[in-house]
Amino acid sequence: MIRLPRVSLALLRKILFWAAGAVALFAILGFFALPPILKSVLTDKLSAALHRKTEIAEIKVNPFALSVTVRGLAVKERDGSETFASFDELYVNLESSSLFRLAAILREVRLTHPYVRIARRNEHTYNFSDLLEGQTPAQEKPKDQKTSIPRFSVNNIQVVNGEADFLDETVQKKHTVRKVNISIPSVSNIPSRINTFVEPRLSGEINGTHYEVKGKTKPFADSLETAFDIELDGLDIPYYLAYSPIPLPFGVPSGRLDAKVTLSYIQFKDKPPSLIAKGDVGVKDLGIDDAQKNPVLRLQSVDVGITSGEPLAKKIQLGRIAVQAPKLTVRRERTGTLNLESLIPKTAPQATASAPAAPTPPGPAPAGGEPFILEVDRIELTGGSVDFTDLSTPAPFKTRLDPINLGVSQFSTRRDAKASYALSAETESKEAITAEGTLSAD
Repeated sequence: MIRLPRVSLALLRKILFWAAGAVALFAILGFFALPPILKSVLTDKLSAALHRKTEIAEIKVNPFALSVTVRGLAVKERDGSETFASFDELYVNLESSSLFRLAAILREVRLTHPYVRIARRNEHTYNFSDLLEGQTPAQEKPKDQKTSIPRFSVNNIQVVNGEADFLDETVQKKHTVRKVNISIPSVSNIPSRINTFVEPRLSGEINGTHYEVKGKTKPFADSLETAFDIELDGLDIPYYLAYSPIPLPFGVPSGRLDAKVTLSYIQFKDKPPSLIAKGDVGVKDLGIDDAQKNPVLRLQSVDVGITSGEPLAKKIQLGRIAVQAPKLTVRRERTGTLNLESLIPKTAPQATASAPAAPTPPGPAPAGGEPFILEVDRIELTGGSVDFTDLSTPAPFKTRLDPINLGVSQFSTRRDAKASYALSAETESKEAITAEGTLSAD
């Protein structure tokens, strides 16, 4: 029989008194003393680091829940009173098990209504460019020296109702990002969780167009295995073509892009990485004009089903291409050139070599020289029309084909592959034209 030492009532009272005092002191410091200190320090440090006035409305600390809440943070523009960045609330909750597992384990991180204002002053300057000045790249370490990352696990990551404004002052355009919501269940580099998929989800509206991305990734595994579901709904093509880095010899007055695609990436140790795309892509109400703003193509819709697209392996397998009501305007000018030629960007002429090039020695083709393979199970074009005008003849000639229907099965760019086709068209004089057979592409 084990006898426990007797504790006097006075000693027990003293222990309870000191324990209660420690808890009370811990609570007072956490609830009342720490928040104003954090608010003062963070406000001063952020203002000095960002060179912008920073304000914080409130900081709350719950020492028993190990949580911190920052409310009403606003960073002003460096040269004005407008808001550069802000959020309504940041909530961070630390798990008590962090002390025992020697890792930073966060139970929840929630950012509510973040906002950022980005302004492009000129081609290379933005309203945040000063924050990048003086940044020097980290000193490169020897290849055999690995940098250890502290162990961590961040759970229940949420961004709620985010917003952003992008002001492009060079072209006087404003882009808006609204209703941004991001949720990530967990991100961790703890060994037992490295091979667990992180499943992020992002949705929002850019210039009124809805976007949604869902994914699965292993960011700390050797394979970097990643899969993303990307959804676009009504992307305004002309709006973004205005940012083409090269001048386009044609105009696109209309067109919207829809996409629902899954991208998968895996990095292998013993073979090249794999990037695979699957899904559906569609374009609606597409218009293309020449440089003089004369209509060349009007397209009701084109839908493409991607069975397996592997750009790194130079292979694309399409299930179906469906083209609805394309209207093509072809015009031969008096000079004999076609208006379609003007839509092709001109390339600079190559300099003439002073000496003839050496002949290619016989032998196997160099690595990476395999041809690009495109295969399409079915191509369907319905309700098409062509307006043709020839101004190169003494008397201008005009005609029209309407409707035009075309079906192609088992198209492939593989050598010696043959596809079957069926074509039908009708002239403006109601003459019927039909053709069937096989074709191949080299």
